[in-house]
Amino acid sequence: MKKYLLIIVSFVLLTACNSSTDSNTTTEEVPAVDSADLNRNSGVKGGLTQEEQMEMLIMTVDETLDSIDAAYSYIRQSSGKLSLSLEERQQVNLALQQINDARDLIILEAQEDMLEQLQQKTNAFKTMVGSMKTKTNKLADISKSLARLSDMLQKATDAIVSAASSGIIKPKSASN
Repeated sequence: MKKYLLIIVSFVLLTACNSSTDSNTTTEEVPAVDSADLNRNSGVKGGLTQEEQMEMLIMTVDETLDSIDAAYSYIRQSSGKLSLSLEERQQVNLALQQINDARDLIILEAQEDMLEQLQQKTNAFKTMVGSMKTKTNKLADISKSLARLSDMLQKATDAIVSAASSGIIKPKSASN
C-alpha cells in the first residue's frame, strides 16, 4: 500500500510540475503532499489488532483518495487556465486518466485487504461453530446418558417402593 501511495504522490507532483510548460502564464505552486502525513501510523503495525489495522487502512485509503481528488482537481483547473497545445492537452488528459487508474487500483487493493480480513473472520467463525457443534454433540451424548441413568434410577426406585409396599422389604425398625 505504501508503494502505491509513494508512486501516486510522485506521479502527481511530477505531472503538476511538467504541466506548466507555457512560459507566458503564471502558475500556482503545487500544494505539497507529504506521504508521512497520509500514513501517520505506518511504522506501528506490529502492536495493532486486526480491527485497528483495518481502521488504519480505511483511514489511509480515504486520505489517499482525498489527496488524489485534490491533485486531479488542481491539475484539471491549472491546465484549463494555461493555453496548451493539442499535444499538451492530450498529455494532461493522459495524466488525468492515469491518476484515475491509480485511484481505482487503490480502491481495489483496499477492497482486497478488506475481503481478506472478512475471509479470516469467516474462517474463525466457522472454526468456532465447528467447536460449538462438537461440544453440543458431547452435551447431547451426556444428556442421553443422564436420561438413561434417570430412567434406571426411576425403575430401581419404583421396584424398591413396590417391594416395600408389598412387604417383601421391611424397613429397619428402631427396636432392632
